[in-house]
Amino acid sequence: MNKNLCLRNLATAICLLCICTCCGQETTIDVDGGKAPTIHVHGTDAVDWIWVYGPQGPEGEGPRIIWKINHTGDPLLIPDLPSITYGKVPEGFEQEIPANGEPPSLVDGQIYGITVVTRGYSHGNIKIRVQNGQSLKVQN
Repeated sequence: MNKNLCLRNLATAICLLCICTCCGQETTIDVDGGKAPTIHVHGTDAVDWIWVYGPQGPEGEGPRIIWKINHTGDPLLIPDLPSITYGKVPEGFEQEIPANGEPPSLVDGQIYGITVVTRGYSHGNIKIRVQNGQSLKVQN
C-alpha cells in the first residue's frame, strides 16, 4: 500500500513539474524615453527577433516594418536581454531592416507597434504614440 502511495505521489510531482516548466511567463513590453524609445521586455522565452512597424500607410496600406533586428547565436532568454533603444543594435543582434543605415525617426503624433517574436508561444506586442517628444503606451 505504501509503495503505491509513494508512486502516486511521485507521478503527481512529475506532472506538476512538467506543467510548471512548460507554461512560460507571458511576454510583455514596456517603453520609456522620447522619439527613440527604450524597449524593456519581460518574460521567460528565448528571443528570435524584434521589429518596429508603423505608422499607418496611405488608405488601403497597412503599416510597414521600419526596424527589425534578429538575434544571432545561442538562444537568448528574455531575462538576459538588455533594454534596447530604438535604432541602436545591441550586441548579439544584427539589423535586417533597414538593410543599411539607421531606421527613420519616429514622428510625433503617429502610432507605432513593437513586437518581440520568441521561440515559445508568447510573443510580446505593444503600440506606442509619440506625443510631445515622449513615447507613450496606447491603451487597447
